[in-house]
Amino acid sequence: MQVHSVVAGGGLPHAAPLLLQIFADALQVPIRTTSSRQSGALGSAVFGSVAGGVFETVGEAVDTLSAPYLDKGGCVYPDTATKGYWDRTYAKYLKLQELELELDRMAEEEE
Repeated sequence: MQVHSVVAGGGLPHAAPLLLQIFADALQVPIRTTSSRQSGALGSAVFGSVAGGVFETVGEAVDTLSAPYLDKGGCVYPDTATKGYWDRTYAKYLKLQELELELDRMAEEEE
């Protein structure tokens, strides 16, 4: 599965910009940030507005209620120079996962 877009909300984008840069580099997609530090409360407002009949769908509520926070937010762009590093790291992760699954199969056979 390929990730095409990411939106980071809450306090993390404001408190850990380096972490967001690492995420953007690893995923090689831009990460949009919101100006809201209370994304959980905004999410509650989204679902509450749908439950209360203000909006018909969650998507419509998200589009309307989140827009001001996205408009005032920012964007962290990936450093394309790091792509090779992250591709190699991911390949190692996949190999490690494959080995772990093989060890699990071997352990089950021994039981």
